[in-house]
Amino acid sequence: MTIKTPLTFSKASRTLRKSILDLTFPIHVQCALCEDEISGESYFCESCMAKTLVLSDQICMKCGRPLELPREHYRAYGGNCSICQTHFSYIKYHRAFTLYEGRAKQLLLSIKYKGNLQYTPIIAEGMAHALRQSPFDGAVDLIVPVPIHKRRRLFRGFNQAEIYANAMNAHDPELPVVSLLKRIKPTKKLKNLDKESRNKMMENAIIIEKSMVHLVAGKSVLLVDDIFTTGATLNACARVLYENGANAIFAITFAMGK
Repeated sequence: MTIKTPLTFSKASRTLRKSILDLTFPIHVQCALCEDEISGESYFCESCMAKTLVLSDQICMKCGRPLELPREHYRAYGGNCSICQTHFSYIKYHRAFTLYEGRAKQLLLSIKYKGNLQYTPIIAEGMAHALRQSPFDGAVDLIVPVPIHKRRRLFRGFNQAEIYANAMNAHDPELPVVSLLKRIKPTKKLKNLDKESRNKMMENAIIIEKSMVHLVAGKSVLLVDDIFTTGATLNACARVLYENGANAIFAITFAMGK
């Protein structure tokens, strides 16, 4: 089943964006992360791909954040970090492609605040790679982007999570992208708040579009966003999906914040 959304990318538009990207950012000549010289179809060199966060054996099995101690230390807790041991999450697993630093951070900020959408295929490739390497690859029924409030969308002109979700669909056309969720509560920027403050800020901020509730029941849903920091926003979205019948909720982001 394919559910079309206004942001579904056509083959022609993908080709156009790729042409613009090749002209403005020679990513097939330089790796998107380390800027070393490369050739081929990927936006990343083999060395960077081998070192991506999602391939590390030193990440939490549940949330995917780097572990403070060797994983052996967490064996009794299923390989979960201390945060996941003490804080409940509606998300079964989350994985990020890389850390929110260096070139990865620059790319995301350039898209989010400067509207440089020509870099979208880079992000999409990283997220698609993270999905392929995740413990839930092949277990997802549909992709749901994390929503932003209508005021922020009007100011920015787009929701980057929707764009990344649709770009991921180009890597796996069998996975439909559905904008099920709506953010009804405007919130301050969360980056300077701690986990508890973020959770409180996100209370009752997300709802599901009533006309689409039937699409969730019994389904495994993949939430998509750009950055995972405390996970408060993703967890608020996951809770709404769970309460409306989702069977399992997973999450993919491009970067893991600190």
